[in-house]
Amino acid sequence: MKKDHPVSESGFFNPRIFGAFVLCSIGASLGIFSWASTPATDSITVPSTIGQTVTVTWTGTIPPGSNPASNCVTVADTPLSDQHVSTVIVPAGVYSTLAAKFTFKITWTPVVNINSSDEILTVIAPDSSIVGSSDGGSTNETVAATNLAAGSYKIVACGFANAQPQPYTGTLTIATVAPPGPTPPNYTTGAIKFGPANVVDFQRTEGEPLLHLDKDEKYWETGPWGFSTTQSFMHRSVDGGDQFNVVSPTTLRPNPPPGGGDSTVATDDQGFVYFGDLEGALEQLDCSVSNDSGNNWKKNPACARGPDDLPLTGTDRQWLAVDNGSNHAIGAAGAADNTVFYAFHGVGTGHWILSSPGSTGTADLTGGLVFTNANADPSAPAYAGGGNCGKLVFDPVNRNLYYPCQAGNHVDIITGHVNPGQRTGITFKTKSLPDSPGASVSNLFPPLSVDSAGNVYVVWSDPGDHNLYYCYSTDQSVTWSCTATTPPVKVNAPPANSNVFAWAEAGTAGNLVAVWLGNDSNTLSDNMPNWQTAPAAAAGFPWFGYVALIRNANTSSPLI
Repeated sequence: MKKDHPVSESGFFNPRIFGAFVLCSIGASLGIFSWASTPATDSITVPSTIGQTVTVTWTGTIPPGSNPASNCVTVADTPLSDQHVSTVIVPAGVYSTLAAKFTFKITWTPVVNINSSDEILTVIAPDSSIVGSSDGGSTNETVAATNLAAGSYKIVACGFANAQPQPYTGTLTIATVAPPGPTPPNYTTGAIKFGPANVVDFQRTEGEPLLHLDKDEKYWETGPWGFSTTQSFMHRSVDGGDQFNVVSPTTLRPNPPPGGGDSTVATDDQGFVYFGDLEGALEQLDCSVSNDSGNNWKKNPACARGPDDLPLTGTDRQWLAVDNGSNHAIGAAGAADNTVFYAFHGVGTGHWILSSPGSTGTADLTGGLVFTNANADPSAPAYAGGGNCGKLVFDPVNRNLYYPCQAGNHVDIITGHVNPGQRTGITFKTKSLPDSPGASVSNLFPPLSVDSAGNVYVVWSDPGDHNLYYCYSTDQSVTWSCTATTPPVKVNAPPANSNVFAWAEAGTAGNLVAVWLGNDSNTLSDNMPNWQTAPAAAAGFPWFGYVALIRNANTSSPLI
C-alpha cells in the first residue's frame, strides 16, 4: 500500500515517480553485475506447538533500478534484484492444531535519503504465485501470510526508485498461535411463507422420494415402494405442485417389474425422461426412457456394466445426471449432443459412473438405455471409497461432473471434467475435505449443488454433534472454504438441535438453499424412541421441516 503524498507531488509532476523512470536507464546497465543475499538460501521449520517463534536472517544489497509497477516479479532471478530463497518445512498435520503466521521483512538505512532508496519487497511462492508485495515508501517493507505450504519461497528485493546500491537486512519469522475459531454466520429470521403441504399420492407409499424440476418447470417425483412389491412409482405435476398424477401405462410402476429399490429420475432439453430403478436387493440396475412425457417407456433391465462390458451385481443407490450439450434446439441436432450419466455404488467394487448418448426419439433403443464406463480407466470405478454418495451433478458452466461421497468422518468430492461431446475417457479426481467438526458424516447423503456462476456447495449432517454444515468452492473443487484451520459453516440454529436428511439447491451466484428435518431434542435420532415399538414416547420427539436461504454463500460472511 502506497503512503499518501502531498498535492504538490501529484498530478503532472511527482518526484518519486519521475525519479523511478529516470532510474530505469541505470538499472538497464546492470546486467554485468550479480546481486545475491548472504547467505543465498536457508530453511525454516514451522514449530509444532502454539506460542513458538522462529526466525531466519540474511543480508544483501539492492541494485540501482526502478520498478514503477511496485513489485519485483519481472526482475526476479535477474541481476536487477537481490534475492533470497527460504525453504519452508511444514510438519505433517501441524496446521490442524495451530495457525502459523509468516512475516517476511526487509529493513535498511538509506545511503542518501528515502527518495533515492525507495525499495520493494515481493514474495513468490513455490508454484510461482505471488504471496504478496509491499511498497510503502518507508525504510522497511513487510509481507504477511498464514499457513503457507511447504516449499521454497523467493524473497525478492528491488528498487521502486533506487539510485545507488542499497544494503539491507532481511528476516522471515514464523510465529505459531491458536487456530482461529469459526466465524458465526449472520442468522436472521426468514420471511418465506409456505402453503399447506400437498399429498402426492394417497394410495401409493414410497420411501426416499426424489423431486426433479424439468426445463418447463414441471415437477417429476419418484420413490420406491420396496422389493417385496417390485414397485417404484413416478408422479408428475404440471400445475406447480398443486396436484400430482401417477405416470404409468398401468397406474403402477412406469416400466415392467421387477424393481422397488432406490429410484432416480432426470430429464433433458428435449423433454425426454430417464428413469432408473434397483431391480432387487443389491442386484442389477434398470434404466428406462420415455419420449412422450411418461405415457410409454422403453426399458433395459441390466444397465450396470463393468470392465469388459460385463454386468455388475451388488449395486446400490444410483443417480442420473444429464449433459445437454450446446445445442438446445428441439429435434435431432439438439438431441445428438446430449449425454446421460448414471452413477451407482457397486458394493465391494467402488462407485461407478457410466455414460450413454441421450435419446433421439421413440425408435432409439440405445440412448439412455445402453451405458459404458465413462472413466478414463475402463476397468476401474470413478471412486474406490465404500461410503454412500449423494446425487451426481453436472455443471454446464464449467462442464464438470461432481459426485459427493460420505467417507466416514469427512466428505470426498469426486470431479471429472467433461469436454464438449465427451462421454468416455473422463479423468476423475478425488478431493477430501477436512474432518467434520463432530467427526462424522451421515450416509444419507451429502448433497451437492452448483450455482449459476459455477460455485460449488456441499451440505451434510453430522451425527457426531447433530449439526448441519456446508462448505463451498469457487475454483471447481480445487480448493474449498473449509480447511484444517477454517471449519465449515454451521447452518442450523436452535431450536433445530438434532438434524438429519439434508438436501441443497443453489441458484444465482452466491445463493444456496438447504432443507432438512430438525428436532428440538439434542438426542441423536437413532437414540430416540422408535415409533413402531413405542409410539407414545416417540410422539414426544416431533420432527419439523427446516429451510435455510443462504445469501453470500460463496463468501466467508454468509447471511443465513
